[in-house]
Amino acid sequence: MDSLILIMFIFMLVSFGAAIAFYPGFKFYRFHKLHSPDLTYTLQIHPTPKFKYISDSTKRILENSASGYTIDPFIPLNTAVDHHKSRIESIYLGNITSLTTMEVEFKTSSGQSLWLEQHLLPYHNWRGKLKGYNAIARNITEKKELEHRLQWLSHHDDLTGVYNRNYLEQILQSPHHLSFPMTVLLCDFDNMKVFNDEYGHDQGDYILRSFTRITHEYLGESAQIYRYGGDEFVIFIPGTFFDGEMDEVIAGIQKPLASIVVENHRLSVSIGYSFVYNEIDLRHAIKFADQRMYQQKKQHHETIVTTSRI
Repeated sequence: MDSLILIMFIFMLVSFGAAIAFYPGFKFYRFHKLHSPDLTYTLQIHPTPKFKYISDSTKRILENSASGYTIDPFIPLNTAVDHHKSRIESIYLGNITSLTTMEVEFKTSSGQSLWLEQHLLPYHNWRGKLKGYNAIARNITEKKELEHRLQWLSHHDDLTGVYNRNYLEQILQSPHHLSFPMTVLLCDFDNMKVFNDEYGHDQGDYILRSFTRITHEYLGESAQIYRYGGDEFVIFIPGTFFDGEMDEVIAGIQKPLASIVVENHRLSVSIGYSFVYNEIDLRHAIKFADQRMYQQKKQHHETIVTTSRI
C-alpha cells in the first residue's frame, strides 16, 4: 500500500513538473497563434478542393474567418485580381510540383488591395500522387506599395506628379514609341527665384502644381509633360500646328496662369516651341524650342523694364 502511495506521489510530481515545463511553450504557441504575421494552411486538391487546415490568423490578415474558407474553398480564386487568377488556378489544377513561392494580389471585402507571398510545398498520398499543398503565406502589402511608390518616383516628379527628367532622358535614348510628327514646348518661369525668395518655396510649389494641373486640363491626356529642371518643363504634343495656332496654344497655357495671384504678385512663364517629324531630330527640336523660349523670356524682361520706367 505504501509503495502504491509512493508511486502515485512520484507520478504527481512528474506530472506537475511536466506542466511547469510545458507552460512557457504553450504560452509561446498561443502568442504565435494569435499574433503571427503568417497564415498557414493545408489545401487538399484531390479528390476535391478542401481546406484541411487554416490558421486562426485568417481573420486578421484576410478579413475572413477560417470557417468561411472551409465552407467555400474557392474564396482565394474568387478574390484574386483578374491578372493573378491564373496563379491561383495553377494551385487548384495541381500544376505546382515542387516547393514554389508566388506573390498574389487579392481584393478584400472592403475593396482594399492585399498582397500575399505564398510558399507552397506539395504533399502526396502513399502512391506518390499529388494530394494537395501545405503553405505559409505572409501579408506583403506594405512592401508592394513601397515598391510601386519607388517605381512611380523613378519616372515621376513627386511635387507635380508629371514625368521627371530621368524618364525624359530614357525617352530620348529610346523614342521609338513616340508618335511623330509632334510639337515640342519648352516652358520656363520668369523670375521664379525672386518669387521664392520673397514669398517662400511653399508658394512657389503651389504655382508649379497649378501650372501642371492647368496645362494638363488644357492640352488633354495625350500631352506628355516632363519637369526638366526646377521651374522648367518640356511638353510633347501629338501633331503639329500652324504658327497662328501655336500662338493660341501658348496663350491657352499662359493666360490661366496669370489669373493665379499670390499677395498681388503674378508669375509669368516663357514658352518656346518647335516641330519634330522623326526621332532622330528630337534632341535638336528641344534645343530649338529652348532658344525660342529664351527669346520670349528676353521680351518679357524688356517689357517689365519698360513698364517700370514708365
